[in-house]
Amino acid sequence: MLDKLTQLKQLIIIRYVQRKRFNAAKIMLLGYLSVALAGTVLLMMPVSSQNGTDVIFLTALFTATSAISVTGLVVVDTVQTWSVFGRITILFLLQIGALGFMSFTVIFFFIMNRKIGLSQRLLIMQSINLHDIQGVIRLICHVLFGTFIFQIIMPRSAGFSVVSQGQLMGVTRMVIILLMLVGGSVGSSAGGIKNVTAGILFLSAVDFFKGKSSLSVFGRTIPASQIRSALAIALAMISVVILGSITIALIQPELPFSAVLFETTSAIATCGLSYGITDKLAPISQMIIILFMFCGRVGIMTLGMAAFLRRNTIEKTKYPDEWVMMG
Repeated sequence: MLDKLTQLKQLIIIRYVQRKRFNAAKIMLLGYLSVALAGTVLLMMPVSSQNGTDVIFLTALFTATSAISVTGLVVVDTVQTWSVFGRITILFLLQIGALGFMSFTVIFFFIMNRKIGLSQRLLIMQSINLHDIQGVIRLICHVLFGTFIFQIIMPRSAGFSVVSQGQLMGVTRMVIILLMLVGGSVGSSAGGIKNVTAGILFLSAVDFFKGKSSLSVFGRTIPASQIRSALAIALAMISVVILGSITIALIQPELPFSAVLFETTSAIATCGLSYGITDKLAPISQMIIILFMFCGRVGIMTLGMAAFLRRNTIEKTKYPDEWVMMG
């Protein structure tokens, strides 16, 4: 009975979203883009620089995107380049990126004493990858409270490392690349392939070789649609990293490919570790890294949904099955 009520509630939510043409992916994409551009404008102002001069657009955009994605990659020295106002702007962008702009929307609604409606709750639910609207505001409040307590105890760091990445052995760097690409938790500000996504793919492969037709974990069956989503995310992420690395390597052949691969993976995974070539990147290469950092923060799935306007609609036509040769 409870399962039927839950399914009915989810169906009502989906129908409401379709009727209102509610596209959370587009709103999230435009939200982060607006914050990044606003931060870029602030960092371009003379008051943001140490010497009181204008900062070029690409440097300001790179820094703002690195902050909003909580990556930490920089093309200029933070202390020597940015004034107190500039550093405060960067810190504010870091905080928005870490908590998510929807969390600050909740704060705004509380300050203005406005009621958070169903549309806003649905947006928050999808922005933090939840599947139930119940208790979503309470969860955001707990996250905000926990974050501020954590800030009092220990400052957040982005891109922290105790050794130079350029001094590591080639095998060690490859292991770090894999760890950067896979390992972030669902609902966090980490980019790359989330650990749940990698786990679903791994367990699905294990069950396939065991001859099982479906994936079951802890007494629950994972829907085939989620397995397809995990596969699409992993393939898209790996393809983007390889394509971006090859493009930068072609633009700047003087850079070692392993260093370029390290840098692009760090950008899309929003890790902040650097091989030491960030300040040596050409303007076009910097734009690629900017896109990767933004993509890592927003998410491959969100970008795909925003680009292809995917909706949870029922397919009206189903074609006959056809077995193809694989090996």
